[in-house]
Amino acid sequence: MGTATVATGKTEAVVSIAQLGTEAGKVFVTVTNTGKLESTRTEVAYAAEEVTADPNADKVLAINNTGNDMVVVYGLAAGDIVNIMI
Repeated sequence: MGTATVATGKTEAVVSIAQLGTEAGKVFVTVTNTGKLESTRTEVAYAAEEVTADPNADKVLAINNTGNDMVVVYGLAAGDIVNIMI
């Protein structure tokens, strides 16, 4: 999935992964020191990605008018994105 080399003067490495997945899972980590064989694998669990809470139906108003329909959703926060599907 990815590799990183510890920089001079540092004691950690950050391995950037495009996407582990949305569900919880496990990764396996090994380390190889200069001049030595690779370590055995260490299993590390990771949590599922956070999911936004479902909208409260009591805070959604759907208005079906001739030519000018709209859906209004209340109780949101700045930056929230509302998607409407039929």
